[in-house]
Amino acid sequence: MTLTAGTYDTRFLQSSEEQSTGQITTEGLAGSTKYRPVLTTEDFGISPSSNLTTNRTNLQNFIEHLAEHPVQGVIGAGTWNINDELDLYDGVSLTGRGMGYTHIVGPTASWAGDKATLFRLDTSTNNSQDNEKGVYLADFRVEGPDKDRTDNGPLVRLQALSNFVIERLRLDDASSYGIFIAGYGAGEFTDEVDGAAWNHTHRGTVRDCLAVRGQIGFGTEGGAENVLFQRCTAVGNYTGPKTFNTDYGLHAFRSASGRNIWYDRCRAIGYRNGFLLDRHRNMMLEGNFIKDCRNGIAIGSYYPTDPYISHDLRILNNYFACIPMDGTQERAIMDDYISDRVVEGVVIHGNTLHTGHMLLRKSRRLNVQFNTGSTNDGYITCQHEATGLVANNNMTFNNSAPGVVDGGNNGFNN
Repeated sequence: MTLTAGTYDTRFLQSSEEQSTGQITTEGLAGSTKYRPVLTTEDFGISPSSNLTTNRTNLQNFIEHLAEHPVQGVIGAGTWNINDELDLYDGVSLTGRGMGYTHIVGPTASWAGDKATLFRLDTSTNNSQDNEKGVYLADFRVEGPDKDRTDNGPLVRLQALSNFVIERLRLDDASSYGIFIAGYGAGEFTDEVDGAAWNHTHRGTVRDCLAVRGQIGFGTEGGAENVLFQRCTAVGNYTGPKTFNTDYGLHAFRSASGRNIWYDRCRAIGYRNGFLLDRHRNMMLEGNFIKDCRNGIAIGSYYPTDPYISHDLRILNNYFACIPMDGTQERAIMDDYISDRVVEGVVIHGNTLHTGHMLLRKSRRLNVQFNTGSTNDGYITCQHEATGLVANNNMTFNNSAPGVVDGGNNGFNN
């Protein structure tokens, strides 16, 4: 059996013979990306049309074909208007021609789905089994039907999957999340932190993606583990090129119950919270840029008396330019967002606070050092149940917490 170059991109043919003949054998094809040929929507015989149902059916058939064959699928340039969500499958590799060229839209007036979700992967398309073959999504733009951010589902919902990469997606007008990665094995939500339904998602990377105008940019839930968010940007108050308004989003990034999640050089602009961390286990936020947010990094929960103890949080080398909102003071880092959340083992090092302060009330075993308030009015406040060490910061230190040690060298020398 052979695959012909007339159908598949010859860049994926390896030997000189393959290059000259345009043919490869299928031996060793599965599971090896270097032998994976390319199938475009043009080759598949479909293109964007004015009929939303036809577009949705054609794209769904295309995705199902990719699930059955080890080929790289490419959605052609143009605007694909659809009227309901598309189901993804384990092992699918799906790209566009670039986020500025391939545009998949759910028009508001024609949307027929119960949720404002355009792409979905869960166990329902894999015989109730976790998706472990790996999924790859890249280089297209998704626009949702809900322009009012009513919390009616993410644009891209992925759960119970492992070994995945998502890159260079643009996500416009998410009702809830732009990209939502959940660890639930079945269903959409359960509150059993250590239950069997949690922690079914492992080993993934989301990088160089852009979310604009949604309620939430990116996030995890349900014990999703070992996920890297790298160089992703979320803009909650975006209206057009170089224009913004005061209609802020809720969270740029939210990790509810994330485990071993790393946010690396991401950008949060125009949200109530740049990052909301909730019920986490081992989180790292490093080199992120947070601007025009009331709270840069908020640690807490929507459950006012939640007894679950989070632990192991590292906040390193981030930049904050926070703003007051709704009559409240700007906070770069704060740990009592709504709930009585307790976090054990919090390292806050090397951050630059252009505007915004630190308020630490619930964190235990703090290590806060080498942070700088660049405008000479930044301060760190420790109160109530906080414990640990605060030292060597170019910021004023206000301490009324009996368990916090002032290690000295705090304040400004200018």
